[in-house]
Amino acid sequence: MKIALAKKNPQGVHVFYVLSKSGRRYTVQFIRRARMKRWDCTCPDFTFRRQLKGSHRFCKHIHYVTCTGASKPRA
Repeated sequence: MKIALAKKNPQGVHVFYVLSKSGRRYTVQFIRRARMKRWDCTCPDFTFRRQLKGSHRFCKHIHYVTCTGASKPRA
């Protein structure tokens, strides 16, 4: 998988593009605003997990972004 940081991000949102091994591109977002701090992904796995009540598990794309350190702000 490959990660690319979006050039223009809305305030309080970090947008990453993850190119999966299958060649599909998914958008991973870290949203941090007042009273809100959450991850979001456009992959079907994350979408279906989110529909389950009480399930806040990450998909492999979010896990990859957080584990590689791409989500940490750079100075």
